[in-house]
Amino acid sequence: MLRLLADGLSNKQVSRRLLISEHGVKRLVGNVLAKLNCPNRTLAVVRAMDDGLLAV
Repeated sequence: MLRLLADGLSNKQVSRRLLISEHGVKRLVGNVLAKLNCPNRTLAVVRAMDDGLLAV
């Protein structure tokens, strides 16, 4: 999920890639934001990179 967020994909694009509903994507993104304690996708990606969870 973090890689797809880092690639800048929309919820619709992620849902197509993962073969899940857009609602499911919104829930997953919300979980990622909560776990990383970030208010938005951009900061979540930056934090994941800083924490070594996501390589460039």
